[in-house]
Amino acid sequence: MNPLIVPLLGIYVGSIQLALILPAFAAYRVYQYGILDSVGLSIILVLAVATFTPLFTSKWTDKLIALTTSGCAEHCPFTVVHEDEEALKPGTSYVFGFEPHSALPIGIPTTFSVNSPLVPKAVRGSVYGMASSVCFVVPFVRHLWWWIGLRPASRSLIDRMLSNKISVVICPGGVRECLTMEPGLETVYLRKRQGFVRMALKHGAPLVPVFALGQSKTYSWWRPPGVDWISRKFQAVPLLMWGALGTPVPHRSPVKVVIGKPIQVPKVEEPSSEQVDHYLQTFISELSALFERHNEASKTQLRIL
Repeated sequence: MNPLIVPLLGIYVGSIQLALILPAFAAYRVYQYGILDSVGLSIILVLAVATFTPLFTSKWTDKLIALTTSGCAEHCPFTVVHEDEEALKPGTSYVFGFEPHSALPIGIPTTFSVNSPLVPKAVRGSVYGMASSVCFVVPFVRHLWWWIGLRPASRSLIDRMLSNKISVVICPGGVRECLTMEPGLETVYLRKRQGFVRMALKHGAPLVPVFALGQSKTYSWWRPPGVDWISRKFQAVPLLMWGALGTPVPHRSPVKVVIGKPIQVPKVEEPSSEQVDHYLQTFISELSALFERHNEASKTQLRIL
């Protein structure tokens, strides 16, 4: 493995911790000395620059992310299984429903990043993972997530992407899964998640179930009690997360990303509740079957909420 891979993987996850630690350290300096000293001021300036520098990509960021995603795929390691790769057609926009969220859904950038070697060939260069909008206001995280190929999960942006034949990768369970997940159990929160199905119907974009088997073991985590209100307000769960040897580098736990067959949906500008519920139930059924077909080597059980 390239020796640069481990620090790059650390930067990928460590940016989250850095964005939390620096403001806390600056506040501690004020508490300790009663004034904003040069160290605290320097931290604030760094955070301000990281927050307000426009989002961008370049050939250098593309190389960085290509190296990081390929390194993550090798480190864990990752394998991708297509149940019917030929069913994915170039020039078609798809809504990939990726589950589970886990502590951190590293399978999304590793498999679907615009610069990942694992991205399905039919959507190469025309697929983006969607992440909580709060990620794009957090210093350091916002640029790294953008370079990886993630975009804010706003309805208007998803609508625009699908209209332009760009596929999206959505983790429907999102934050809610982080609040309900348990060690040793694959938890997906889907029964009340109708938005991604409604958007697929609006554009006639096939729904594609995706399950990342083993992803939940790539990071250990601890969820503080009583964080529900914080999660609802900020659309993020304050998890304490760690990987190999307590670092931000993920555990070397194999991950198998299984991409199911596309579920064809009609194009309906304003789908009814019955139509949305029908295709949501179809998606849940197909995702569950996908899990059962490919989980033969694991004792992990699936819980659908």
